[in-house]
Amino acid sequence: MAIDWKTKKQTSCATSATDAETRQYYTASKRIIRLRNFLQQIGVVLAEPSPINASFKSSYELPTPVFEDNKGTRDMLAAGRVISNFKHIDIPLTYLHTLHESSTIKTATATSKTMLANFMTKQETGPSHLRSTKWATGREYYAPHKSAHYAELTKTAQLSLL
Repeated sequence: MAIDWKTKKQTSCATSATDAETRQYYTASKRIIRLRNFLQQIGVVLAEPSPINASFKSSYELPTPVFEDNKGTRDMLAAGRVISNFKHIDIPLTYLHTLHESSTIKTATATSKTMLANFMTKQETGPSHLRSTKWATGREYYAPHKSAHYAELTKTAQLSLL
């Protein structure tokens, strides 16, 4: 699993939270495309095995999940059209719709509590602030129990001897 992270100041003034999140989703998707192309060029296979023959890779590529906590952005991408309030970002939205239709990226729902990018942008209580500080500084990270991430972290490797 590869994780990419970037933090920077916004270059434009957004009219709403959905506007800001959609612009950043667009920026992230352009970065994802570059990373996918790079991985393919160095020989990393981004395809799933064929159900008929495990050694044969099908041409169907798995979409890259983009975690999004803003419901407005998720709804706008799921609708597949540009609504009147967001005509000023119609080119990025059309690009994102194209990527979704081609199954290059997919929107994955995330809660604000698990989005580390929200650190210091929303009011937090003492314990959650301390947890976010530890996560942001890399001192500790524990995936929530019963989550897919926790299952992957705690999965024991099965070794088979030939």
